[in-house]
Amino acid sequence: MSDRRLLQVFISSKSDNPGPGVFEVSTDPDKNLTCTCPGFAAKSSCKHTALVERKIEVSGGVYPFDFSEKVTADELKRAMETEEGFRQLVIMHGKIEVY
Repeated sequence: MSDRRLLQVFISSKSDNPGPGVFEVSTDPDKNLTCTCPGFAAKSSCKHTALVERKIEVSGGVYPFDFSEKVTADELKRAMETEEGFRQLVIMHGKIEVY
């Protein structure tokens, strides 16, 4: 099991695959960002990680999550216990960026 945390999900209409591309930007405990898009796989950087880096910089070093108001404090606390729990919270209740 890794210690990665999903930060942002992106949907792109410019994917080489049929239909929209869905890409995930995650971070590790050392704050290294990775993305599941082909650009990151080829170059170890991409527009998705650059956007997340800019948001972190503007927010003073933390990523400004934008969750639905439907998320309760208890749900958030439970989600923080595991990587997969937090990933599901971001997917279910986080703002998806279209880029």
